[in-house]
Amino acid sequence: MIKVFGKIESLKKIRTLLKIRGLTQFNSIGDINKYLLNYESKIRDIRKEAVLHVDKEHELLVEKKSKLKKQEIFLRELIIKDLSSEISKIQSQILNCEMENVDNNTASFFNYLKLKFYRFRKRKLIDKQQIRINEETAHLQLECKDIDSRLTNYKSFRLSLIEIQAATKSNKIEFTKEVLDEISPLIAGAIGESKVEKEIMRLGVNGVLINDFSATFYPPIYNSKAKDRIYSVQIDHILITGAGIFVLETKNWSEKSIESLDLRSPVDQIRRSSFAIFVLVNSTNDESLGMKMHHWGKRQVPIRNVIVMINYKPKAQFKYVKVKTLNELNGYIQFFEPIFTDEEVNSIANFLLDKKQDDPSKI
Repeated sequence: MIKVFGKIESLKKIRTLLKIRGLTQFNSIGDINKYLLNYESKIRDIRKEAVLHVDKEHELLVEKKSKLKKQEIFLRELIIKDLSSEISKIQSQILNCEMENVDNNTASFFNYLKLKFYRFRKRKLIDKQQIRINEETAHLQLECKDIDSRLTNYKSFRLSLIEIQAATKSNKIEFTKEVLDEISPLIAGAIGESKVEKEIMRLGVNGVLINDFSATFYPPIYNSKAKDRIYSVQIDHILITGAGIFVLETKNWSEKSIESLDLRSPVDQIRRSSFAIFVLVNSTNDESLGMKMHHWGKRQVPIRNVIVMINYKPKAQFKYVKVKTLNELNGYIQFFEPIFTDEEVNSIANFLLDKKQDDPSKI
């Protein structure tokens, strides 16, 4: 069984960068991959929702205008009904005056005055009726006028309204996509390192996997052959098994990246890190490493360098470094015979965990 210590370095960087940009919805690389996979469909869905929303708003406006018109007719009829009885009475009085036969001038003049008064009264009631209708339906007419204006805008600017409606949601999604595109190399690295961890967990041996091993050295470790002073190292994975220590660097590179002259050689990188680990471990006595003494002398902890390529690997071979695909990794590790007991493996792992900067956990 493989015991795992430490989090994958790329994942930690991704979480930090996303948090700085205000993106906290991702809990795993799986969440990020799902988001990127569904990005196009999400944008399409948002536009569809915007079209439905704008068209529904138009439909609701038409319905509302229809209801307002019905309310206006109802109020108009109610006011007319309220005054119609009084108008009818006056109209009857006007008709009576018009039909009345008078014999003398005085009576005729008095009848004329009455007729004039009734007609005046009728006009006043009709005017009052229209004033009431105008007053009590004014707010409905204003609402209808506002709706007419909005309906005109809908006809003229429907596409613009849809874009504005969609912008709020789509802008956030596009911003998230831009951020994820910016950190895509880190995401690719995290995916690769996660795959390596899962693959190692399938090993049928006991061991310890340390993710993101970082250590600083003071005084620095001096490599006389390379004329290099090593002040610090950062290694994707260190695997300790009964066969020794495997220094693993993961590269989730495309075929084009492998051929690029701009990218730093992972061979040089792993050789440098491996040399530091070799000196660190093998300059320590057997007792400090928790290893049993051998009567022939001090035991050496073998260190093997492996670059794990997730997609492609170069055809060339390199001195002191093996380049393996993910599918080849476990077979290569299991090829070596164990020379340490499980207790010694745990002791070597504890020694390295003591040197690890950010995770002093022990087995």
